[in-house]
Amino acid sequence: MTQNIGTNYTVTIPALSDDASIVEAFKYYHTGGLTGSISPDSVEYHITDLGDRSTSLETNMGYDGVSPTPSSVHARLLSLESTVGSSLAATYLKAIPSSNDTPATRNLIQPSTSSIIPLAIQGVVGQAADLQQWKTSAATVAKVTSSGAVHSYDGSSMAEVATLSGIQTLTNKTLSNPISTIGTNVRTSSYTLALSDQSKVIEYSSSTVGTITVPTNAVAAFPIGTYIVVLQTGVGQATISPSAGVTLNYTPGNKTRTQWSMATLIKRSADSWVLAGDVIP
Repeated sequence: MTQNIGTNYTVTIPALSDDASIVEAFKYYHTGGLTGSISPDSVEYHITDLGDRSTSLETNMGYDGVSPTPSSVHARLLSLESTVGSSLAATYLKAIPSSNDTPATRNLIQPSTSSIIPLAIQGVVGQAADLQQWKTSAATVAKVTSSGAVHSYDGSSMAEVATLSGIQTLTNKTLSNPISTIGTNVRTSSYTLALSDQSKVIEYSSSTVGTITVPTNAVAAFPIGTYIVVLQTGVGQATISPSAGVTLNYTPGNKTRTQWSMATLIKRSADSWVLAGDVIP
């Protein structure tokens, strides 16, 4: 009958007679047979399995290019342990030992030097899904999209937070010593305002009178509170006129008085504006 040797890694060998060859006995013990095939219950099988697992670890961790290559399974395991578990490790994330498990160190990602990025997340070519998401047990509360836009939960839905470009709405935000510039749009003839003119100065530079037309909200949906400045830089006056369906309130008139006169348009509601400044009838 067969015999099982060991506990954690069991090796099975057949029962041999007293006059059995010692060479055959070692072959059975090492490979599990005499034909050269490896039996699952043999020393060589268990060692090969450990080697395969080490290879898998090295490959999955990007550590398979280590030089010089460790000469044995034992050396490879020691190399992995010293690299991943050592406090000197500079490449991999390390588990915090239970003896150091405090609120300050739990789930801590900390590089060994200041020149190492603690955590880098890289998408694949054509990445479509989010790069990162932060979730509570109930819902996603923040995310980074594949394009790098940061979104957060505002209480009802996910919305992109402020970026360095585009139109942003900041509610109840304090800006300390903000620096802003006013864009200009130089026109030499009559012109209808466009969304790109929001918060800009329309410089009317002409020798003849021209008209600056305020469009309806359906044509250009300026946000309520938008201001646009009209500046007469030539000798020709600029008349600020509403499109049909737009109410423009002003006093005493809606035409710039003379060269360098300036008037400001402010949107009060969907199709209602007010004009104030150096204007005449």
